[in-house]
Amino acid sequence: MNETDGEWQDIIDECNLSMVAGIILFGTEMSPADYETVRKIQKPLVIYDYEMPERQYMAIRMRKV
Repeated sequence: MNETDGEWQDIIDECNLSMVAGIILFGTEMSPADYETVRKIQKPLVIYDYEMPERQYMAIRMRKV
């Protein structure tokens, strides 16, 4: 997650709009430092290609062939 804090707050605010039903987050390059930011999203969330240790979000992992 390379955006500045202000840019992330704009993204989080947009994710939490009433018209948003859920989020698919591409987590390919996520790290533990990103967890706090992700937890600010108050909508159903699926993380693609990353699984957070607590498994509090649905995750879809890519299998490397």
